[in-house]
Amino acid sequence: MNDIHVLGYCPEGDVIADACVFLASDKARFITGHVMNVSGGAELGYRASMQTAAAISYYATR
Repeated sequence: MNDIHVLGYCPEGDVIADACVFLASDKARFITGHVMNVSGGAELGYRASMQTAAAISYYATR
């Protein structure tokens, strides 16, 4: 997964926990009814791995 994730790595659980701690803190006291995507940009799509890119290139020339 690391080679296809937008940021180049998959996060550990502490990344999600940090977002939860923030939302439970006083710093987030004015945030209501918001969906906070803690995805590292995954909703934008994934990068093609080198193998996938090679296969796409191969079949595109056929």
